[in-house]
Order: sequence, then structure tokens, then C-alpha cells
Amino acid sequence: MWTEQAYDYKGGLSSAPVEDPSAEGEIASASGSFLHTFSGRRLLDFSSGCLTYQHPVLVDELKKGLQQMSLSGRMFFSAPLATLVNRLSTVMPGGRAVVYPCNSPAEAMEGALKLALGFHKGRRNKIIGVKGSCQGNTLGTLSISGISDMPEHFGWLPLNAVSVDFGQKMEMIEAIDDSVAAVVIEPILLSGTLQLLPEGYLKAVRDACLRHGVLLIVNESFTGFGRLGHWFSWQAEDVLPDILVTGNVLGGNIVPYGAYIARTHINNAVYKRKDPALHGATTAGFPMGCVIACKVLDLLEADRLSGAPANRERLLAHGLTKIQARFPEAISQIMVKGLAGGIRFYDAGMANNFFHHAAKAGLLLHNCDASPSGSEWLAIFPPLLATESELIDGMALLNQCLYHR
Repeated sequence: MWTEQAYDYKGGLSSAPVEDPSAEGEIASASGSFLHTFSGRRLLDFSSGCLTYQHPVLVDELKKGLQQMSLSGRMFFSAPLATLVNRLSTVMPGGRAVVYPCNSPAEAMEGALKLALGFHKGRRNKIIGVKGSCQGNTLGTLSISGISDMPEHFGWLPLNAVSVDFGQKMEMIEAIDDSVAAVVIEPILLSGTLQLLPEGYLKAVRDACLRHGVLLIVNESFTGFGRLGHWFSWQAEDVLPDILVTGNVLGGNIVPYGAYIARTHINNAVYKRKDPALHGATTAGFPMGCVIACKVLDLLEADRLSGAPANRERLLAHGLTKIQARFPEAISQIMVKGLAGGIRFYDAGMANNFFHHAAKAGLLLHNCDASPSGSEWLAIFPPLLATESELIDGMALLNQCLYHR
């Protein structure tokens, strides 16, 4: 008897016991931008927004790490941890930052929220989040995710959180006052729609936070390291967050990883060199994870220097523009920013049907709303290191699926 997580073509993963993996099309392996099933199918993953699958450099590092020291507790420091912390700290001007590596973006966000509340020493306990955002599935991150029916499921969530509409500048500014400890923002909204923050939004919110002594937390666990063009989205407006949450691609699809990067004076106000038990996790900053994360940064930096990300954006934009022109009766709008794309259908039913059709044809897209009401938008998130041929294959599959829908 097997118990596997299977892609169920409804917008996510489901867990179910199956007698034979090949009978259910379970994932057997992966390489590049493709997932391979036991039954021999090949699925092009334009849904997860990962780095890539089974990159040989990362696989080699994993093998080396397993032969040396893959996991350790926090009692001892390690050279890979020091290297990663130094590299990530350069995100802040002059490297004046404290980095907390951990095992997932949700854990990093929990740490960021804890740090923000500690910074205000109990005088403020309100957190402002955004409706429909996805900050994680732990209790603290669920509190600020702005999912309307969450209290109905769990009855009580631990943080005093207020949610405002995504991208509505004046609504956010009016919500910020002297009772607020922190504002949590994501650069992209994927729940029920596909939206990017409007130009000038981050700067206006940053200014409001400064006026009221509120910390700005930017969650770039999905958009960080070039997904939307810039290394981090906030750099487009030269807005410096107080705490940056990142992760996802840092693990290279080899190990789970997350981190938060905080301005030094904020960390020192709470932890400084006090009891290390105040914050941490048993396996946070484990050596093999740090080595993998550093190699991921090497790969992404070399890729950036080569000009490949700009070329990928051009390919994606060109492909989607041609598709919209060819199928105007189906597609009302397209969106491209960096290596994030989207196609908007005229109604949610049409989008949902196409989502299923594309998945069966071997192309996995991101369903912006898998609920019965659905969304008009389907998002396209190729791996950050997708090759030119993989992007061309993806555009060809989109064309074929639209023609035969």
C-alpha cells in the first residue's frame, strides 16, 4: 500500500492511499522544468514557481553533504552558516542586518512576527495583513492571511490581525496608526485573482509606517531572487523593509528552506546577545541546507549576469501576446512581469475548464482560485532557471490546448 501526494488537477495536492502508483499517475521523478509519472507521462511545471528540478550542481552538493555533516543542532557554528548569513545580509545597505535561516518560509514569517511584537515590548499587538494573502499555514501566519472563513474552521487565532484589500493604498494608510506593531505585505496576490502592487504603493506604505513607528515586513518567499524582475520587488521603488521574509527557491528543490533578514537595530532591541533559547529551531541553519542555499545563490547570480532572466521575460511576453491575439474570443487580458505571467479568460468557468484541459495535456498552470466560484485568471510561473526550449515548449502547449479546448 502506498500513500502519496498526488496532483489532482483541482489546484493543488491531495493525499490518498493508492495500491499502485502507476495506476494513479503519481510523480516518480523530476528534471529541469518537468515532472515524470510512473506511467510515463511528462508534465511541464509552470505552476509551482520553483528554481528547477534536480539541478546537477545541487545534487552533487547534496551527495557531498551527506558524506560529511548533513544535519546538526544549533550548539555549534559552521562555516556554511557563516557564509550564507554574510551573503544574505548584503540585501540590506552596508550589510547591516541579522539573518535567521530556518526550514520554511512559514517558520521565517512566524519569526518575523515574533520579532515585530517583541520590538514593541507588548505596547502594540496589532498586525495589518492583506485579504486573500498566503503567509503560511501555521497558527500565527494564518492569523494574518486574511482568509475570511478561517475563524469558522479554527474558532480562535492567536494574533490581533486586521486585513485590508490588496493594493488599496489609502485603505492601508488609514489603517496604520499608533496601535499597530507591523504591516505585512506581499508583492503579488494569487487568491481569486492575479494582481501586482501598483506603482508607488510600497513607498506610500513605508512612509506611513515611519510616521507611526510601525515595522514593515515584506514577504518575498515566492517573488524573491528575480521572479518579478528585480532581485527583490521592493528594490524597484528603493523601499527598504524592516524585515524581509524569503525562502522557497533557496532550497533549490533539494531541501526545505526559509529565512528572515532583519535590520540590526530591530533584532538587537529584542535578542541582541541574550539567551539563545529566546528564538531558534533545532535544525535551523543546518550545514547542508546552508551549502545548498549558497549554491542556489551562485546559480542565480551567474544566470543574472548572463542576461538570461531578461530573455526569459521576453519569450514569455512574446508568447502570451501572440496567444491573446490568436484567441481573442477566449482571452480578455494577459499579464507579464519578470517570469510571472497570467492569462485572463472571459469567465471563471472557461478558466477552470482550460486549467483541467491543460493539465491533462501535460501543462501544469496555477489556478488562482480552486473553489467552486473559481477565478477568471490562470497564472504561469515557470521555474526560475527554465531553459529557452522549455519556455518555447510551454507556449506551444498553451497554443495547442487553446486550439483544441
